[in-house]
Amino acid sequence: MKKLLGIIVVGLLLSGSAYSAETNIKCTFEKGKYVFHKNRGGETFNNKDKSYYEDIYIVLDKQNKKIISYPSMDGTAFKLKNWGDDTILWEINWGEEMWQKYRLNSITAKLRTYFVSKVPGSEQAVEVYYNCLLVEKKLF
Repeated sequence: MKKLLGIIVVGLLLSGSAYSAETNIKCTFEKGKYVFHKNRGGETFNNKDKSYYEDIYIVLDKQNKKIISYPSMDGTAFKLKNWGDDTILWEINWGEEMWQKYRLNSITAKLRTYFVSKVPGSEQAVEVYYNCLLVEKKLF
């Protein structure tokens, strides 16, 4: 009986480590555009400005359709808007005057972020694109 229990426990441990529901994604800055800005409206920016835009790491649980971790400047919670066959949408709100929307497309492997600020004196809308790829997470 002890052997049978031992075999079951070892089997469960091994099967848990063999399959992980987590999908790790790394997104690297490609380009951006000031959709609206009092001084830079329509201006685009690209890889030369890369130092400002760090890589974004996203961890998904595809099996349960959940975002485990995502980029957040200050830890503000996000709201998952849609998990479709080829697109995942979520957003972060800092009130009615400021928000950021994320769109991850599995077909194009692109992440699009759209930041809007209606705060008086710093009104702007910025669209930023990232190229994404799967990352295998290994320690050894």
